[in-house]
Formats: sequence, structure tokens, C-alpha cells
Amino acid sequence: MFRDLARCTARLKGERYEGAVIAAAKWQKGGMPGRMADGLPDILADRHGMMTVQAADESGTLTIKMLLGRKAPTERMAGEGGILRLEARAEGVAARNVRLRFTAEDVRSFVRDVNDTNALHGGEKPLVPGLLIMERLLKQMEFITCRKVLLKYTMPVFAGQEVVVHSAPLSEGGRATKWQGECRR
Repeated sequence: MFRDLARCTARLKGERYEGAVIAAAKWQKGGMPGRMADGLPDILADRHGMMTVQAADESGTLTIKMLLGRKAPTERMAGEGGILRLEARAEGVAARNVRLRFTAEDVRSFVRDVNDTNALHGGEKPLVPGLLIMERLLKQMEFITCRKVLLKYTMPVFAGQEVVVHSAPLSEGGRATKWQGECRR
């Protein structure tokens, strides 16, 4: 289940992870054994303030790139009419736009459920967790049958803001499938 994988990544705690934000997330159906026995994700890379971690269980594999040691993002208007845009690539999905909006209660409920203690997700207008965006995207009709989804977080999304996720096909063997820093086992 996706939230189990989110819980695993939320177990990275401590001063080093305070204020960490997700730059990209890749979810793939069908898992492989990870370090779920001790409840911590595998650290695949940790260089220059960017960490790539992976959590896996029988439902799937979640790989995220986190930016560490950055200043907390601030709310900003972007694009026409203040609409924020993110990019997704997925197997078997035609190009289209998916509109999402999250309430402060959506954020509070998610972080409470996965035990994410990052202070960025608190307050009246909290930062929407990247994995909440991914979870909501995976529940959209066109993504339910996907076996692999890559989501790049190009700007912060705060509760109450509308975000448009532009989805495009993930072509095998093409440039879209490459994800810099990805480790293969």
C-alpha cells in the first residue's frame, strides 16, 4: 500500500532531515524486498545535499530524491492565474492535465497517518507533502492501471493552491525513462 511506503520514508528523522523537500518521486507497481524489516528505507545515494532513498514492499517500490539543508520554501504564485504546474510521466497514460487541490486538513490527516514530523507541513497553510500529491495522482482513473509513475516537483504546493499535473507517456527506451541518479540493483 502506498501509505506504508510513505510511512517508511517518513522514518528518516533528525536535524539533517528537518525542512527536507522532495524533488522527484517514482512509484513502481510490484515490489522488491527493501529494508522494511528495520522500518527504514534504503539510502541509494547521498551527495551534495541530495539524497535518494527507496522503500519497497509487496505492493510496490517508491524511490524519492530529497533536497536536504535548504531554506524552507515559501508560497508563491506561478503561471497564469496562480496555477502551479508539475510534470508526471507514466506508463500507459496519454498526455493530459490533472487538476488537484489539497486542504490544510488533507495535509494534517496525511502527515498524522504516516507520522511525518517535518515542520513544513504544519501551520494554517502548510506545504503539501510530495507523497500526498503522488498518492492522489495514483488514485486518478487514468493512473490506476499504471505500473510506473515518475513525478517531478518543480515548485512547492501549499494547501489551498490548485496544482495542474501534466502527465505524458513514459516511453520505454526513450529519454523520459531515465532518471538521473537512479541506482539499479
